[in-house]
Amino acid sequence: MEQQAELFPESTQAVQPDPSRAEPFLWVRRLVIWEEPGKTIRDISLRRGLNVIWSPDPGAPAAELGQRAGGGHGAGKTLFCRLLRYCLGEETFANYALRRSIADTLPSGLVGAEVSISGTLWAVIRPIGTTRKHWSIKDRTLESIVEGNDPATGIEPLLEAITSSLVPSDLEQVLPGTHEWRAWLYALGWASRDQECRFDHLLDWRHADANTRSPLGSLTKEETLLVVRLFLRLISGEELEAREKRNELPDEGELEREISYSHRRTEQLGDELTKALSVTLTVPATDPLGAAALQNAAKQNLSKINREGLPAESTEQLRALQQQLDDAIGQSAVISDQLAKTKGLIELHQEQLKALRGERANLDAASIKAKLGDFCPVCRVPIDTALVEGCTLSRRPTDADQLSSEKGDNQVQIDQCSSALGTYRQQESETERIQSMLSAQQESLRTQINGIRQKDRSAREAFLQLRFAAQQLVDRSSALSTLLQKRAEFQKQLDKRGKDDLTLKSQIEKLREQHRETMTRLNEHFNYVSKGFLGAGTTANLKLSGQDRILANVQIGGLAMTSLKAVLFDLTALLMSIEGRSALPAFLVHDSPREADLGLSLYHRLFRLLREFEALGDEPPFQYIVTTTTEPPDEIRASDYLVETLDGSTVQGRLLRREFIGGLEAS
Repeated sequence: MEQQAELFPESTQAVQPDPSRAEPFLWVRRLVIWEEPGKTIRDISLRRGLNVIWSPDPGAPAAELGQRAGGGHGAGKTLFCRLLRYCLGEETFANYALRRSIADTLPSGLVGAEVSISGTLWAVIRPIGTTRKHWSIKDRTLESIVEGNDPATGIEPLLEAITSSLVPSDLEQVLPGTHEWRAWLYALGWASRDQECRFDHLLDWRHADANTRSPLGSLTKEETLLVVRLFLRLISGEELEAREKRNELPDEGELEREISYSHRRTEQLGDELTKALSVTLTVPATDPLGAAALQNAAKQNLSKINREGLPAESTEQLRALQQQLDDAIGQSAVISDQLAKTKGLIELHQEQLKALRGERANLDAASIKAKLGDFCPVCRVPIDTALVEGCTLSRRPTDADQLSSEKGDNQVQIDQCSSALGTYRQQESETERIQSMLSAQQESLRTQINGIRQKDRSAREAFLQLRFAAQQLVDRSSALSTLLQKRAEFQKQLDKRGKDDLTLKSQIEKLREQHRETMTRLNEHFNYVSKGFLGAGTTANLKLSGQDRILANVQIGGLAMTSLKAVLFDLTALLMSIEGRSALPAFLVHDSPREADLGLSLYHRLFRLLREFEALGDEPPFQYIVTTTTEPPDEIRASDYLVETLDGSTVQGRLLRREFIGGLEAS
């Protein structure tokens, strides 16, 4: 029999169990699987302390060609662990394909566990077939529920009992996530790692391939580490609150950038305003007094401009010029009317003169000839002759004196008409001259009016621009004061942030100091467990890094050991629970830890170390369940530590005594 390494202290010397705990807060007394109610497939009794589920590996002979597959693997060890977790509250126990296969084969199948919670016995029964009823009832046995007619209660009463008994009232409030029973399900995840995780990392508890819908799947590594620290009481809700407050403090770099920008901008504005207002300051513009002086000067400048008001418009001058323009337009209208009348008289006299000179008669003769031809159709006398000498058929005799008199009168009329025509033409010329003069006068008046109006507009625009510029100076002086206030506020925030940061940092340090003894004890247990596994020459320690990471270091003769850390860490947490130093129950399940590169001698040490832990009380103050394909040490195999032996080489030797998924039940 292999002995513990020399100088390795006995467990009773290294561990001080919590005297208030007569038994583990939680441990499982039985796991029963039924084909249907009343027809048992497996009934596995478990004990406090070490429990070994062994599935012997047939070794080399079974590896020969033609031999039936099976042996240590495929016997149902992992399925046993997951059914146990299922009874303790996890949502499922396998991936969909295996659950479907089991449900098809065992439609009325059930699995149940008797669980002790703070000394109270609970019976839990859950379906593995197609039924949907779940029971969790305290102070009952599995048989009484299976054989009775109790209404289904669901799994919630068990979860409520576990949570109320095991989880500190303030723990669930600060744990990450939102799942209703997350505190216990996180603890269960840590206490029963997935076999697929291979014990590779301290914080790998659930593997995606397991498909058991654990809320652990939504946690980041940082959140999982927080869970570990909370469970091990290496951090408190008060410290988390202080850290949260510290994280919510204003960003120091951002405040410094704001202060720097405000300083540059106030200097720039101060220089611009000082020049624009022509002010001589007794204090810098970046001083509140200087900014106030600039703001006062800007307001006075604006007030002065407003008092001066808009330039007076040339109203009277414009009114006089407009009156002149209206008069000129009126005169021009009269002159235009006179000119039109004069032109009419000229045209009339021209026509009269033409008639007097016979031009009208000629026009009449031409009209007659156009109608009758060149000769009179009655007397055949030429029309021109008849018009000059008279018609030979006319009864009116020709009077020579009368004709002479008429010619004389005609000449007088011609002279009079010509004289009047000359007069009217003179009037026309004079009227046109006056009209041209009035048009020029109107154009000149319009030019003057437009010029004055443009001058008024320019003066108004110049004033408005001046007032706008003055208002801008007021606004910029106000902006300067605002920037100075902001800079002062940023500086105040920066100063306060520094004080608050120091206060919170000191508070966190004090709170961490309270947990330092726990961390020291955790490190002592880790060193103790590591020496128990690897020998007295082993150097091992745990520490919390500045990035809030738990670092595990294990060395033998200076050679670092990268494997086994998860196994060592779990056993360390188990010892902390035994001593009452953690929020975890002293309950641990390891599914085939040999695959974590455990050599045979180390594997045997694991069993012997746990057996030694049983001496910590009259009854073991913990429960440790381990599955293995490796043959346990003789003293373990020949004792009640070996609670069940499975055999993957035969159907009857498998956990459910059935073949699933191509003949493999589960690893």
